[in-house]
Amino acid sequence: MLNTVNHAQMLKAHLQQYVDFDDVQFQRIQSYFHLHHFKKNQIIIHQHDQVRLRFLISQGVMKLSNLSTEGKEFITQFALEGQWITDLEAFECHTASKFNVECIESCVAWSLSFTDQQQLCAEFPEIKAYFYQLEKASNMLFQKRILCFVRGRAQERLHSLQEDYPGLIDRIPKTMIASYLGISRETLSRIISEQAAL
Repeated sequence: MLNTVNHAQMLKAHLQQYVDFDDVQFQRIQSYFHLHHFKKNQIIIHQHDQVRLRFLISQGVMKLSNLSTEGKEFITQFALEGQWITDLEAFECHTASKFNVECIESCVAWSLSFTDQQQLCAEFPEIKAYFYQLEKASNMLFQKRILCFVRGRAQERLHSLQEDYPGLIDRIPKTMIASYLGISRETLSRIISEQAAL
C-alpha cells in the first residue's frame, strides 16, 4: 500500500525548493498530480507510443533508453528521487516516443499530464517558471553529456556521471552504467578499480 502522506511530503519539499506556497495552495497543486507504484523492470513509456505523462520520482531509479532495430539499447538518461523523466519532445509535441522509460528498481512516482501541467501553470504562474528552469537545466545537462562524449575520455565520462547522479553507480547494474557511458563492461570495471586504488 502506498504511503501517500510521505510521498506528498516529498512532492511538497521538492517544489518548495523553487516555488513559495502555503498548505492550502499545495493541496490545490497536489490535485494535479497522480501517485503511482511501479514494479522493477516495468516499462511505463514504450518506444513508439504517444507520451501523455511526465514523472517525478519519489522513490526508486528509472532510465530513458532507445532500442535500435538491431536490438541494441542506448541509455540516454537516468532519474533518481526528486528528478523528472519522460520523452520530453514527445510529451511537449504530442508525438510518438523515441524512447522507453523503464524502472530499474521498484518505483513510486508522481505523474503529471500535459493538460494538467498547462492548467497548473495557468493557476500558479510561478510554477511555469519552475518548469522553464527544469527544461533549461535538462538542456544544459544534455550539452554537457554530448561534450563529454566528444572530447572526454572514459574516466572523465564516469566522473561526470558520478557528479550528475550521486550514488547511482552503487544502485544499478554496471552493464547499464557502461551502456550510458558508451564503453564496455570490462573497461568500466578497470576504471572503477583504478579509482579505488587512488
